[in-house]
Amino acid sequence: MVEIRSVPTPDLRQTGFELRGLAGGSARCMFDADVPLDQSGQSWLAASLPILMVAGEDAVFDDALEPIAVAGAERAQSILREWNPTLHRVIIEADQAAPGEPVEGVGCFFSGGVDSFYSALTLRDEITHLIFVQGFDIAIDDDQLAARALAGVQSAARELGKQLITVRTDLRAVSDRWSPWGEEYHGAALAAVALLLADHVGRVIIPSTFQTDDAVPWGSHADLDPLWSTSRVVLEHHGVDLHRSDKIGAISADPIALRHLRVCWQQENGEYNCGRCSKCIRTMAVLQAYGALEACATFPSTIDSSPLRQVRRPKPYEVIDARSILALLKARGVRDRALRRDLRGLMIRDSRVWQTARAVRNRIRRRR
Repeated sequence: MVEIRSVPTPDLRQTGFELRGLAGGSARCMFDADVPLDQSGQSWLAASLPILMVAGEDAVFDDALEPIAVAGAERAQSILREWNPTLHRVIIEADQAAPGEPVEGVGCFFSGGVDSFYSALTLRDEITHLIFVQGFDIAIDDDQLAARALAGVQSAARELGKQLITVRTDLRAVSDRWSPWGEEYHGAALAAVALLLADHVGRVIIPSTFQTDDAVPWGSHADLDPLWSTSRVVLEHHGVDLHRSDKIGAISADPIALRHLRVCWQQENGEYNCGRCSKCIRTMAVLQAYGALEACATFPSTIDSSPLRQVRRPKPYEVIDARSILALLKARGVRDRALRRDLRGLMIRDSRVWQTARAVRNRIRRRR
């Protein structure tokens, strides 16, 4: 049985929790922000549950939990176990907390990327706060890149007329030891941050990664995100009506997005967008199709798609994206032969035949 307890802090802008009794030893995660954080412990259920399901450990929470949160967590377990049958069902023990009242603010997670810009622009009249987190896609110790990304987000928030909340956490440093970030964990991590902001926002938008037709098991999902809600914070998964290429098209005429768009995860040498990784190239291809690449201040004005040939095991979302981009390039009459060839290569390398042939070839090489 793992004990989950809040870490007392002298500053209301800081909080954290401990998992005591894990097989690999205790773990502690901390959060700090530029606004006061909720100290009730409601966030720790979302933050710990995927870890516990991998570890196969039941849990007792020192903080009282709302019945709506526990019920949502039970449904979340069912979905996660349907996606990954190796996960264990966790028994949750906690006193019952009384429900609270939500505040009127509406938050939206905002990294400066395609999905978050689309949600922020589409729901601009409803959103009051944008939420930027260091420690998720930007490493907790990469202060140089975080400073550059934050400067862009601050400018975008100012131009959009929204209050920006910044949160810094080492949560991923712990979660990555147990739960795969993309496939299982990051939606729960976003939920944990959202629930910590209960005194500022009563509804929080989580921008979607996939369109409904292309949805795959993923840590942030339309079926999963709302289940982390409490009486004080309702989580909403937004943007499933459009594919990523369509979202880029929707924001490609917006000058704020073109000044501050950031999608890169390679982050070589602290670059805002490297222009060479798969994600950058795919984004640039769509901007080019819409005639907006040269106007986008955060990318090179021309595309070198050759790095796509080095992607030997494309992720499902890369293949989905490549298929959509090829259709878009054809529909808009873009005749970049090299780009089309390299996008088709991503799709070919996803095939089972190609993967099997590559595995056999590698075994033969190892034997030699």
